[in-house]
Amino acid sequence: MALAYITMAIIALALNFEDLPGAFATIFESAFTGHAAMGGFVGAGMIVAIRAGVARGLFSNEAGQGSTAIAHAVAQTDDPARQGRFAMMGTFIDTIIICTATGLVLLTVQGAFPATGADGVTTMQEHVWSSDLNGFAMTEAAYAAAFPLEVMGFSIGALVASLALILFVFTTLITWSYYGERATTHLFGQKMAIPFRLLWVVMIFVGSFQEITFVWRMGDIANASMALPNLIALALLSGVVFKLARGDKKAGKDHD
Repeated sequence: MALAYITMAIIALALNFEDLPGAFATIFESAFTGHAAMGGFVGAGMIVAIRAGVARGLFSNEAGQGSTAIAHAVAQTDDPARQGRFAMMGTFIDTIIICTATGLVLLTVQGAFPATGADGVTTMQEHVWSSDLNGFAMTEAAYAAAFPLEVMGFSIGALVASLALILFVFTTLITWSYYGERATTHLFGQKMAIPFRLLWVVMIFVGSFQEITFVWRMGDIANASMALPNLIALALLSGVVFKLARGDKKAGKDHD
């Protein structure tokens, strides 16, 4: 799933290779100038950029939340340090490769994208990031412009991007359902597994109708609420982690 998406992103970037230097320049310029704060002070711009970057990065790769550890904890392995390195590889692929590839595609692909000015007049912009599009609509439009060939009335780029989104969303729903069920049964017993699954399905339906701003805000609050106690636990267990990394497989306690 990820490989297919990365391949499409690489092809799109190869087709717009000459715009890559300008894309990197735009990234650094926006991150370290007042542009990131919509014309505010440089300091404010950096604070806003860092806060948004940390929030979106945490939402994407779950680093520090302790959630993926629930899945890796059930792996059949005699080397917890190796399993931990395998878990970190997932964060690298998700954030450094997939997210960077998507960002570069949005910055480099050229086309005709609608944008409404302050005077209310709609003009066509060369790059999708300066258009009126937001969220996945921006990504879909960029890939549609990169791969304009149509099949049955659908752009190949938009079709593949939409399929990738469906797969990413579906696997995320399944994964977090497992995380939530494990946490619920640990706290309240196995009898709560079915009620949790029913509640999960209902909340997916309800959540799909909520405003995107509200969903992002709730996601940021939930992620921070998970990360804080987990980071404290990681600090307290750092000694065990260092021993495991040095090859001491007997570090820590084994629990049945």
